[in-house]
Amino acid sequence: FGHIEQKIQGYQKEIAHIDMIAQDRDLQESEWLRKYALQAQLWMWKARQERYWKQLSRCKILKEGDKNTKFFHRIATIRRRKNLIITIKKEDEVIADPRQARQYGRT
Repeated sequence: FGHIEQKIQGYQKEIAHIDMIAQDRDLQESEWLRKYALQAQLWMWKARQERYWKQLSRCKILKEGDKNTKFFHRIATIRRRKNLIITIKKEDEVIADPRQARQYGRT
């Protein structure tokens, strides 16, 4: 992971350096092209970093979640709350009573 972080910091420093030059004078075409290339590389490495963290979080969920731990139950509770339907909107009417919602779901 340190390699990704070093690349990102390097690109950010180079872009900042070009920006400082741009404050003093107009950039030449080659400098603009260099800045755009650096920004593209920076974007690519940030995307890699994001994928790395996403993959690492999945590994943690698999490792800690399979043991029926407090972590696993917390994740399941959060998902259940997120998927819970509290009200149903029927045309201009809002149905909040679970019995009415069940009845509406059957029709």
